[in-house]
Amino acid sequence: MLVSGSLGFDVVVLVSLLFIFLIIRHKLRNAAARKEEVKRLLEMVSHETAYVEAQATVEYDCFAT
Repeated sequence: MLVSGSLGFDVVVLVSLLFIFLIIRHKLRNAAARKEEVKRLLEMVSHETAYVEAQATVEYDCFAT
């Protein structure tokens, strides 16, 4: 007996597209989160570097006099 229709292939395609979309969305969100984390860490390192340089300057001035 012949069956008319797509035999559920359209459902498989839709589920596959949804799955691919979810994977891409997850990867993009992770990339954005990593980018924000890198920015935060760079800012933290910048502040820490400025603090250490200021501290080293003060210590050097104490020993220089």
